[in-house]
Amino acid sequence: MTGPHETNGQGFPKHQTEYQERQAEEPEVVILDGNEGSAGPEGYSDLADMANLKIPWIMRVIFLVLVGVAGFWLFFSGVCWLLCGTANAASAFKVEDLGRLTRRFWRGVKRSAACTLGFAVSVFSPPLGLSIIMLYFMLHEEGDSAMAQMLRSNVNRYSA
Repeated sequence: MTGPHETNGQGFPKHQTEYQERQAEEPEVVILDGNEGSAGPEGYSDLADMANLKIPWIMRVIFLVLVGVAGFWLFFSGVCWLLCGTANAASAFKVEDLGRLTRRFWRGVKRSAACTLGFAVSVFSPPLGLSIIMLYFMLHEEGDSAMAQMLRSNVNRYSA
């Protein structure tokens, strides 16, 4: 049994080097679903399996329907934005309610465009399409969440 102050001759505590030696002999391996030995030398076979994932046809149909619904909403909010924007410009931007309504419809256009794009990508790759939608709503919502502030600060730091 080693004491807390014993060293191995190189200045490291003896218990620490014993742990490192044990880790070198027995690497940590996570086995999922009993697929022992399926990982290649890099251990990325599960990622390759995810890339070859078969998506059920019903899921593709659901995403196609959602593309249609989001596309209709994009068209509707775009028309409303154009009408309100035209009326706002005709009033020389003096009516504050029209300006507020125009901004609200523009926000709807942006949201529905993000959803339409995300659902269209989701027909082919659901994780990527839904990630596009989540990223948009995390970064562009009015409620400044901690995640949105962090991501914006990183973008601002690297763009300057």
